[in-house]
Amino acid sequence: MISTDAFDNFTPLIEELPLGFPNSFFFNLVAVRARALLKNRTDRDVRNAFDSLVCMLEEGAKLEYEESVKSVDEDDYVLTQANALRLYMDDFEISDQKLFKNATWPEYFAVLSLASIGMAVQLQNEIDKMTNEVNSDDPGDLLIHTGGQNLIDYLLEAFEAATAGQFIYESDNKIRKSRSQGGKIKAKKYEPLKIFVLDRWRESYQKHSNRNAATRIWDETPENLKSLIRTDEPVKRLEMWIGQEKRGAK
Repeated sequence: MISTDAFDNFTPLIEELPLGFPNSFFFNLVAVRARALLKNRTDRDVRNAFDSLVCMLEEGAKLEYEESVKSVDEDDYVLTQANALRLYMDDFEISDQKLFKNATWPEYFAVLSLASIGMAVQLQNEIDKMTNEVNSDDPGDLLIHTGGQNLIDYLLEAFEAATAGQFIYESDNKIRKSRSQGGKIKAKKYEPLKIFVLDRWRESYQKHSNRNAATRIWDETPENLKSLIRTDEPVKRLEMWIGQEKRGAK
């Protein structure tokens, strides 16, 4: 999990990790990919975006908990931060922010990637400090002192976030190209899927748990409707719709 001080010891747009840093080549390679999505942004922009990102992840986690955790085992909800952000994309409006104007989702994923690298820097600083204090070469001792976190976790988080950002950026470019050629893309292209899901829930699954109903309905969903949703966790998206319907929020 990223924390609000992720950039305290890491300058997001310019800093390269030194050769002595574990897996520095791979961390720096991921940073280059993330920064390519932020080429028109300043350091202040990135830090403002990071503040908003932390809030979105926290609020999204609360929403997911409210809608889902009561009906499934907790192990089913272990998500990477990039996965979580993909899941929450439809729940947040990012286009009207004052401190991070004209924000895009690829930029937010890039910021998440760089924040994960910043967290790795923090962790390595802590490991270096602990190594001197604990005076132990046993990796198990260090894992205990760092809460079980390790640098590879942050490298994978950074890589996944940068990859997701690039994928969305390229997808958005294809949509813009399609529009310029006369193609019409609906702003809420997933609405036919949502209508189908809620109709099936009302017809057959109101007595089921949100998770069970979502799983069953997804299995029944025609392929042409499945293709409308872009999240990697479609059943969770269906589950949130069902939860919102139960509360009468939408």
